[in-house]
Amino acid sequence: MKEEYLSIRRSRLSNTKQALLEQRLRGRLQNRCLKRTEAIQKRPTEQRIPLSFSQQGVWFFQLLQPSSTVYNVCSAARIEGSLDIKVLKSCLQRIIERHDSLRTIFRVEDDQPYQHLHSRVRLPLRILDLTDTDPEVQEAKLQNELKAEADTPFDIETGPLVRFVVYTLGNMSHVFSVTMQHIITDGWSFNIFFKELSILYENHMRRSSPNLTSLQIGYGDFAYWQRNQWVNSAQYEMHIQYWKNSLSGTLPLLQLATDYQRPSVISYQGDSVYFNFDENITGKLKDYCKAKNVTLFMLLLAAFRVFLYRYTDQSDIVIGFPVANRSRKETEGLIGDFINTIALRTVLSSEYDFDRVLESVKKDTLNA
Repeated sequence: MKEEYLSIRRSRLSNTKQALLEQRLRGRLQNRCLKRTEAIQKRPTEQRIPLSFSQQGVWFFQLLQPSSTVYNVCSAARIEGSLDIKVLKSCLQRIIERHDSLRTIFRVEDDQPYQHLHSRVRLPLRILDLTDTDPEVQEAKLQNELKAEADTPFDIETGPLVRFVVYTLGNMSHVFSVTMQHIITDGWSFNIFFKELSILYENHMRRSSPNLTSLQIGYGDFAYWQRNQWVNSAQYEMHIQYWKNSLSGTLPLLQLATDYQRPSVISYQGDSVYFNFDENITGKLKDYCKAKNVTLFMLLLAAFRVFLYRYTDQSDIVIGFPVANRSRKETEGLIGDFINTIALRTVLSSEYDFDRVLESVKKDTLNA
């Protein structure tokens, strides 16, 4: 009788409230699983370090295309003012010693890849002086050098898998670039890197002790935990079952009416288009989100799905987007490849109005 009563009450809830209820119930179950999961511990030193799930995908790609630079991740910062190269070297060396991923290369034994950590590596810093370059062409020369650096491949078997370059434009003008192989980093990691570099450099110039938070584990410990403990947990089984159900059957191929045919072999010649909403539109979107009890991401994703549906007439659409994948406290301050791509699948109907589409997207987003 109790189960029947609860079922009746649940059936009277709106679709949105049912989705929220399911999410809360799932969250309680996941929390119980997490409470039973101990904190990530240091790995046994005598054991080889396996590749994490994220790393294995990059490693397999590099195995097929070793000279490819698709997974080179680059960032550069302009520095206006004096730059003490000796202090910079010391700070970079400290960061490399602090994060084991920056000292990692990848080897294969018995057909199985594994991570090999060097206890110490030579600092991969290059200084390029452009002060004698004609000022009218200096910026173009700099951009060419940055592109050449980004297009230089890494050898994941020999390393190092990170490179630093200081481009000197004048006594008080510099550009500092960082290039890493994606197998040891992600976007979150770059934020960590520049934050720690700023703290170390500033404290060194002030002759004060740096106040970096101590790291409980290294990336190798996370990879070992993921492959040896998390895969045997109830939480992992829940994830696997959800994605098997969500992505079962024949997955749709997006049939956009493009001006060129889809190439048989991926060319990596795509591009990105960036645009901004003005303050007025952004405010209206946020107000709409509050009224519908959704996030701005959910609203924009729903609009994008409607857009794709309009131009393809496909009801079943899968959209991929990256997530940080750092749900554990121990991983928040680590440099490493944690990022994961979520494939969100939603089936629409011509009978849906936008509110119904938004509810569907909200439910799928919460479930994922």
